[in-house]
Amino acid sequence: GKGLKFKATLAVFPEVKLADYKKIAKKIIEENTKEISVGEKEIEESIKWILNSRSKLTRANKTAEKGDVLDIDFAGFAEGKALDGTSGKADNFVLGEGKFIPGFEENLLGHKEGEAVEFTVTFPSDYWKEDMRGKKVDFKVNVHGVFNRELPELTDEFVKTLGKFESIADLKKNVREGMAKEKTDKEKEQVRLKIMEEIIKNSKIELPAIMVDRTLDGMVSEYKAYSNMAKTLKPEKELEEDKVRKTFEERAKNSVASNLVFYQIVKDENLEPKPEEVEAEVSQ
Repeated sequence: GKGLKFKATLAVFPEVKLADYKKIAKKIIEENTKEISVGEKEIEESIKWILNSRSKLTRANKTAEKGDVLDIDFAGFAEGKALDGTSGKADNFVLGEGKFIPGFEENLLGHKEGEAVEFTVTFPSDYWKEDMRGKKVDFKVNVHGVFNRELPELTDEFVKTLGKFESIADLKKNVREGMAKEKTDKEKEQVRLKIMEEIIKNSKIELPAIMVDRTLDGMVSEYKAYSNMAKTLKPEKELEEDKVRKTFEERAKNSVASNLVFYQIVKDENLEPKPEEVEAEVSQ
């Protein structure tokens, strides 16, 4: 029966003064409208990927050549110590397609199933992970399998096994339309991002620290979960987390600013979804 005393710190929802977003959107759309086209080479590459995915593999008692499929496991070391992120397995990868860093696959040429291979590779100077750039890494690789790859012949009969296609022409038409849609969607997204960037730049938006921090917390949490799966991040290190937060800080600010812009536009335009629109989205 004594009652409760407490203290609360509240963040006031920020004031957002938008720039002329309709004018900005119109200008950027006009400047960035381009004709979408799909080349014959792109279609051929896509169909080549389909054929590769339907290839027949047979175990080969021979040395590995370019175009063969390999099963391997590998581990990387620097000065005798294992390096995070340089160990793993690779099943059914095509030798010579450049899935690994330059120099790695070349060292597997001429080796048979059951062989253990050791070699040193220098990581590229533009490698995405800064602390690995120019680093010499010693690899130990076990070759578990070498396979011949037999690609199916592209015929009308083969095409019919892929879906509702009657001919090679049907497949090519479907691939062209799919790639055109993908390019169009990508282009729209890039234009949308440019529009948002310009609106944010020309608007007056206060970014409350609490909103940025919460968004940043979510980004860091997702990154940790992904990195722990990949075994490339040790979350117990305080310094590592600080570095990650700094990396995502600008992105978090942009995310909050974007949300505030959307919020204000919805408010100013009195945008409310109609029941049938909600129903259509649920059905989809």
